[in-house]
Amino acid sequence: MNHMKHMSDYREYIICRRAFQHLYLFLTLLKYFYLIYWKNNSYAAHAATLGYERIAACVSGWQISPFVGRVNSKLVASIKREVGGNSLVDSYVRSPDASRYREEFRSYGWEHQVRLKYPREHDDPSRQGDLLILKPYMSGKEKGVILIQYNDSFNKFVSIYDLHRVGDCYRIVLEPSTWGYRDPAMFFFLNLRTDVIVQAQYAQDYQYIQSLGASLVPLRIGAGDWMDDERFQARPFSEKIYDIVMVASWQRIKRHELLFDAVKKCGSAVKKVALIGYPSSGRTRKDVMSEAGKYGVDEKIDIYEGISRVDVSKIVGQSKIGVMLTLREGANKGIYECFFSGVPVVISDRNIGVNREHINRYTGLTASDEDLPEKIVSLLENIHGYTPREWALRTTGYKNSMWLLSDCLKTCAVRDGEEWTQDLYAKKNDTNARYVLDNDRIAADRATEHLRGLLRQ
Repeated sequence: MNHMKHMSDYREYIICRRAFQHLYLFLTLLKYFYLIYWKNNSYAAHAATLGYERIAACVSGWQISPFVGRVNSKLVASIKREVGGNSLVDSYVRSPDASRYREEFRSYGWEHQVRLKYPREHDDPSRQGDLLILKPYMSGKEKGVILIQYNDSFNKFVSIYDLHRVGDCYRIVLEPSTWGYRDPAMFFFLNLRTDVIVQAQYAQDYQYIQSLGASLVPLRIGAGDWMDDERFQARPFSEKIYDIVMVASWQRIKRHELLFDAVKKCGSAVKKVALIGYPSSGRTRKDVMSEAGKYGVDEKIDIYEGISRVDVSKIVGQSKIGVMLTLREGANKGIYECFFSGVPVVISDRNIGVNREHINRYTGLTASDEDLPEKIVSLLENIHGYTPREWALRTTGYKNSMWLLSDCLKTCAVRDGEEWTQDLYAKKNDTNARYVLDNDRIAADRATEHLRGLLRQ
């Protein structure tokens, strides 16, 4: 099996082994029964079974345990039957993690608490927390809209807010930050008396949320679709100084080693590579350069660590093509930065998380590990046949995403006989969510007082 070729694929090799799959199932069942019958912790027990199903669903040939499938299906059915409550929420709210979040954010003051925002000294006023008001609460006849970004913030939100009271006043938009939506946090929102729009860029995640139904409404966009087309601009080809750019942390799962192997095999076709990233999971730039040295390509590599957004835009624009090789990554923004910079991309054909429809004859190619060098050379040789920025302006970016989200929410409001007298405040991701217009930010700041009354007492 070729997955063992690089150390970065060792984990993939392990999880594809039948022995590991049997062991993982055994440990999952052991944990489930212990947590359900000994600890009486429904949330943690179902986090284990959903976690098993999440991994199993993305590995080719892994047959999901019928027992685990029934457990998770019964959980969905039981939550849908509950009226005015959610046993999974109740279980989580009593947990030490939820208590810790409540105490932590209370210590920051209510202005930060309602926004799920961590305080910073000398903060930029345009920086938002993980909760944004996209539309203020207007009246009993016109709900507001709030957006929550990042999976871990879904848990924080439920810890801090009275979820069902929020649902009486607001529609909710969830912007997940990872692949695989078999997440107990999604089930917190399953039976609310309001619509919960779930951004689901990857087709399997979209289909999964659609299958759950109830209050969850999937929308085929993701965090990468909220980029600012003005932040990233195409540069003249004469300004290109890098053949390849890769925007990724130094984690092993980003598979820099595979890139270095490909660069070696490309020979003189690839002369210079830019790596934009930051330390993560104990790995530093020294580790990355050491790997490059193993393949004899370290002299071709320039590393940019922890640079500003302006510099990211500059380096990406000075590159001919972008590369993303992560096997599982949701909410990737780097490839959209490439698109708006007029830079086509190569991504792994084994990737789970990226909207595969966005990798097309205008934007780039998919590649197996084996044919990655060939695909890189092909893209470099035919680069002028791709028009990623023009495609992106038509298809993605915050302007298109705002229109899609607004249309979805208006449809929900009209269906429920509600009024729609105010449009959404426009937002973009740069790097995190921010308001596009300063006037909208100021108006949203004023509207946060209403959220204060919905915090858990």
